[in-house]
Amino acid sequence: MKSEQYILFRHQLDANLSLSELRTLAFLANVDKDQFPNSKDQLLDGLLESMERRGNLPALLDLCRTQHPDLDWVASLGGEEPAPPREGNLPFNPFAVGGRLNDSGRFFGRATLLRELKTELGKRVSVSLVGDSQVGKSSLLYHLYLTRKQWAAEMQIEYVDLQGVLDEEDFCETVLGRLGQKGQTLRELKRGLTNYHGILLLDEVERIAEPDFNPRLHDLLRAQAQERHFALCLATRHALEDVFPTDRVISSFHNIFTVKLVLPFSRAESLDFLDWALREHPQRFTAAEKETLYDRTKGHPAQLQRLASELFNQRFS
Repeated sequence: MKSEQYILFRHQLDANLSLSELRTLAFLANVDKDQFPNSKDQLLDGLLESMERRGNLPALLDLCRTQHPDLDWVASLGGEEPAPPREGNLPFNPFAVGGRLNDSGRFFGRATLLRELKTELGKRVSVSLVGDSQVGKSSLLYHLYLTRKQWAAEMQIEYVDLQGVLDEEDFCETVLGRLGQKGQTLRELKRGLTNYHGILLLDEVERIAEPDFNPRLHDLLRAQAQERHFALCLATRHALEDVFPTDRVISSFHNIFTVKLVLPFSRAESLDFLDWALREHPQRFTAAEKETLYDRTKGHPAQLQRLASELFNQRFS
């Protein structure tokens, strides 16, 4: 037998929240809304039963008060004081979904890693940048390129995304083109890199580990990475020794690069990022919403952006 307060709470949810708002509530409560049939009554009952089994009905009520502070919610299930109502017109969604950030003004955090990268590259020390897929390597590398005049005004720095490179000739032509030179052979690339005094940022380096690329290219990059006038920064998902396996005793890239890891955001960084992204908007995520976003993504930047974007659209559209 359900209590009177439970029945009243269900009635309030049913009367005041739309199906879309219930889905948002399920998302924030970390309940998989897709496990329930696509009807309001079934979603509502499934949400309440799931939260009741976990002993989290008071937390659900707290979320309701936070999301809809204008409503007079049932009092006996507990919870904190409601957040103040939000005002203002709907702004654009500030959360980027998918792909590299091409605007340095939208780049967030990584201060320690950026400082270390600038220091190492400024000394012409080649760096291997390693991190999971979509953890932010491309955005980090491109941010270094966009801000190059601020931290290395006297050095030439070029960025090349290798994802679209067709073959070895195209690689040579693309890189030499960025260096202001012509050519499409390894011999011409060697000559060009020998005459290049600066830093080369290469993204999606796994492409040149594929079978249509000659291992002599890897040897050339290894040799150039040890020259005092030149530095490489290579972005990969795995360590270079694993990306470029070899029949030799050691890989071409063994013990040549300083390794820097690109990790997910910490909890504190994730919460700060969510506030920072909304810094120019009247809308704000609540503390409970931010904690839920971090718990569900563990600070993985692409996942955090995607879920934050979904929540922004659900909350403010």
